[in-house]
Amino acid sequence: ANRLFEACPDLLPDVVLGDLDSAKPEVLDFYRSRCVEIRDLSHDQESTDLDKALKALPELGCEKVVVGGQFAGVEGRFDHTLGIANSLYQLLPRQIAVIGNDSMMLMLGAGEHFLQVPGFEQAPHCGLIPLGAPCASIS
Repeated sequence: ANRLFEACPDLLPDVVLGDLDSAKPEVLDFYRSRCVEIRDLSHDQESTDLDKALKALPELGCEKVVVGGQFAGVEGRFDHTLGIANSLYQLLPRQIAVIGNDSMMLMLGAGEHFLQVPGFEQAPHCGLIPLGAPCASIS
């Protein structure tokens, strides 16, 4: 909530949810004043905020989702990276992009895909890691 508010104050989410431990009270107040639903799920300490958000997708009718923020898994700890990948894998075929400051993670289902890599001219790399099934080919 804080990061979205700072980066794009004119962009209103449908819902802000999680344990809200790092959300600034003034940011939550701002969203409440604009009729954004706030869900305090601090009672659930058995799942991550990402898992809590992803579990809400079916009831919200979301098929394509972008999750943005400062993700330790994308920019730091490998165990968090695998946790994020596991969360995305469990929700296939739903299209979810997890975007950090310096990288992006997508879970691709079976079939053919065309990927446009942002900033490819400056940093031409794209890593593909098969999970759950072998990858037949990459071109």
